[in-house]
Amino acid sequence: MSPLSLFESFISSDYENSVNNQRLIKSKFSSLKTGFEMKSGWTTFINYELGYQWIFNKIMSDVNDNKYIDQKGFINLYMTITPEFRIESYLEYYKFGNTNARTTQFWDVKLNYRLKKQNMNLFLQGNNLLNSNSIQRFSISNISESLYTQKLIPLHFVLGLNKSF
Repeated sequence: MSPLSLFESFISSDYENSVNNQRLIKSKFSSLKTGFEMKSGWTTFINYELGYQWIFNKIMSDVNDNKYIDQKGFINLYMTITPEFRIESYLEYYKFGNTNARTTQFWDVKLNYRLKKQNMNLFLQGNNLLNSNSIQRFSISNISESLYTQKLIPLHFVLGLNKSF
């Protein structure tokens, strides 16, 4: 059984603002978010979660009109090889705005080994396996367009131990 969830939401706001003591600018902002999520409910060795969403943003004002689309997606896989050994894979996709901003993908993998008698979990985790060096986000208002760039931690591995007492 794999349930499918569909979702949608809408927000709208009207406001006025002024820049540098100029006249008031009337603006209307609206955003429609739609998408889906799906999860497996299997009792087999492999399970998944996946989803995608689109956010349609629009701003109309006395001085300009603009619109852009944000997109986000993910696929998660969980594989139980034995009761002690489990692999988890997380892949995410982002595209912000209608600019030439590049898409960003992240892929993390975690290997878990459970030591039941010692109440411990040993893991090796690889983060940012696609080695994305930054993520860019686009936003607009009635007076500006902005592109934010955030640096990311490069590809790295973490060896860890969780102990329950």
